[in-house]
Amino acid sequence: MRVIFCAAAALLAGGCSTAGAGTFSPAGPPSQVSAQVPGQVPAQAATRADLRAGILQAYRDYHRVFELTVATNRLDEVDQVATGRIAAHLAALVRDQRRHRIVERGHAALNPELVWVKDDTALVVDCVVTGLTRFDARSGRRVGPRAAPRKILLRSTLKRSGSWRVAELEGAKC
Repeated sequence: MRVIFCAAAALLAGGCSTAGAGTFSPAGPPSQVSAQVPGQVPAQAATRADLRAGILQAYRDYHRVFELTVATNRLDEVDQVATGRIAAHLAALVRDQRRHRIVERGHAALNPELVWVKDDTALVVDCVVTGLTRFDARSGRRVGPRAAPRKILLRSTLKRSGSWRVAELEGAKC
């Protein structure tokens, strides 16, 4: 027991003694750390943070545009936030709503997490709390019951082609 304690103390003392001089390097002297302004983020970390923020903003923009699209039956911004099957699905949804003269209103509470990024593809996972209520597009009166909030686990694949856009969505219960 005493040997384990002494070994742990020696490791702690050895690790602490070089911490102020640079990074720990057991095979040689501590590496030198370049002078850095306090609060400044290294360039590589800033790039990753900017990339992450851009992807999550694109995901949030998709939901904002989705809510606007189904509430107005206008496809003005869809191509800016969605591509492929998702953009085609929204166009079909709007055609169907126009044919039935309805709109849907609601809001999604988002809490997205970026899972991974590889090249020009990213995966965002989110447990979304949402509900859409249908309204007559001409009179504005509610059609049917109010929507009950529901939780949906969304797996969103975003692709970058100039800007990040939602390319695929898979949903399941949270």
